[in-house]
Amino acid sequence: MKQTVGIVIATFGDEEYWGKLADRAIASVEAQTVKPDKIVRIHGKTLHESRNDGVRQTDCDLIVVCDADDEIHEEYVAYMVQGDGDVRIPSVQLYYDMPPKSRVLPPFVIRPGVSLQNRNHVPIGAMFRREAFDKVGGFKDWPIFEDWWLWCEIWLAGYQNFQTIPEAIYKVHSRLGSRNSQTQYAAQMVREVRALFERAEGKCATSA
Repeated sequence: MKQTVGIVIATFGDEEYWGKLADRAIASVEAQTVKPDKIVRIHGKTLHESRNDGVRQTDCDLIVVCDADDEIHEEYVAYMVQGDGDVRIPSVQLYYDMPPKSRVLPPFVIRPGVSLQNRNHVPIGAMFRREAFDKVGGFKDWPIFEDWWLWCEIWLAGYQNFQTIPEAIYKVHSRLGSRNSQTQYAAQMVREVRALFERAEGKCATSA
């Protein structure tokens, strides 16, 4: 049975500024060779609230959340829907929008680390099952890495088929001062993620 696809383009903060950047993401979504069943563009007070509200405005089986300043290759959906994973991991192409040193790297697959508790190998633009999102309650409020926390919760909820789809390319635009460049929160996030897995293992041991 054909599964429906929803793509959410979420923004927050300065609506005029982000609105201009979002034109790039919207154009890439509208140019898909396999059209998504639903496209939601949403602007809110915080990023995690925007993402959650956007997902909940769809009734689709499979969801992609695209950052407003990123874009996806025109065959992104076509390749993603051929998979069967609970979470489908694309290749990533990095665009460094930092003049005078702006550059573009070739697409690459983020290889899995030892486990999600040690390293996030899933970009925000991954495709995931809506039922998994609903089960864990969506994105949580973190300074950065809300997507990492979501993937961890989905994994711990039993949706552990994380599948690499190398032909699908998610294009990340990294800008000076962007949230994904704020590495001062990284150490804290690693500690929180490891604690999340430790709590889950404790529950498993108790229930056994």
